[in-house]
Amino acid sequence: MTGWLDAALAVPLVQVAGLLGLEEGKPSGGRQTWSCPACGDVTRHHKSKDRRGAVGLSPSLSGWACHQCGARGDAVDLVAFAVAGHRLRDLAGDDLERVRLWFEDLGAGGPPEPRARRPRPAPAPAAYPPGPTVEALWAQGRPVDGDADVAAYLTGRGLDPARVAELDLARALRPGAALPGWAMGPNGSWLATGHRLLVPLVDSRGALRSVLVRAVTSATPKSLAPARHERRGLVMADGLGRQLLEVGARPAWFDDDVRLVVRIDEGEIDFLTDATAPEAMADSGHGPAVIGAVEGAWLSAHADRIPDGARVVVGTDRDDAGDSYAARIAATFGDRDVELRRGRPGREWVAP
Repeated sequence: MTGWLDAALAVPLVQVAGLLGLEEGKPSGGRQTWSCPACGDVTRHHKSKDRRGAVGLSPSLSGWACHQCGARGDAVDLVAFAVAGHRLRDLAGDDLERVRLWFEDLGAGGPPEPRARRPRPAPAPAAYPPGPTVEALWAQGRPVDGDADVAAYLTGRGLDPARVAELDLARALRPGAALPGWAMGPNGSWLATGHRLLVPLVDSRGALRSVLVRAVTSATPKSLAPARHERRGLVMADGLGRQLLEVGARPAWFDDDVRLVVRIDEGEIDFLTDATAPEAMADSGHGPAVIGAVEGAWLSAHADRIPDGARVVVGTDRDDAGDSYAARIAATFGDRDVELRRGRPGREWVAP
């Protein structure tokens, strides 16, 4: 790896930031500043009129640091955060390859060739929020049945807060919590707008990668995901659902003679409703795995983790958009040996 890395580190940090399309701020100490590719913050102080960018350069011009989230590194780390959401040292596999290819496209992967500088399109938002910030926010959440406002909201939606807390399907964002820069909506921070029901989002391998937050007030929009970050490929999952994604097979404890049922819901409330419902197979002790996937979240990578022989009940919304989404979910299974059904529990029918 050192060959391309040495060449990449030779590219001036100022040039890398410009090619990434980071928003420029007011210079600081004669050095350029930018928005942060890690947390997405544009300025370094939210409560002042400071127009300096969140990211500042070191005196040597070879390092950078964000004054909001604390992310830091060199030119390669700047690209790593922009394209994969983490420092280079924390990347592997496809994410690491994306960084290498970024520099290769720039010309750092081989001898430089004379060419006119061409504008580079602005990068897509970082795939997911930085992992440590997601984990910290989830860790400081408190049980939903210990928060009066969140518990009242859940009760009003026909949910049992104690059951949600017992299964750790969601947590309450406590008032006064320290929020990362991406915990913002169009009308302000999540806490300021009453978005306090925190639901974890996992990838196709069951790893915590982001969160979804829902308003417990009348605020709109009802649900928010981290600002300036993607949520494609991220789903909600109960305990069994997360195990299926982690291992890609029936858990060892799941009896061979019991039919595995997987429910795919659309939206947080339907997900929490099914995930806390009385087990449909109480006599066997094996309830269904419940996964929540809003539009665009479910991918073939998720279908690949569901073992053959399972019954998959697609419970997306009963409207044209929901029917279309259900068809796309069904298509991700191809000709696999799974029984596809469409509908809500108790009102299911075999998919055509």
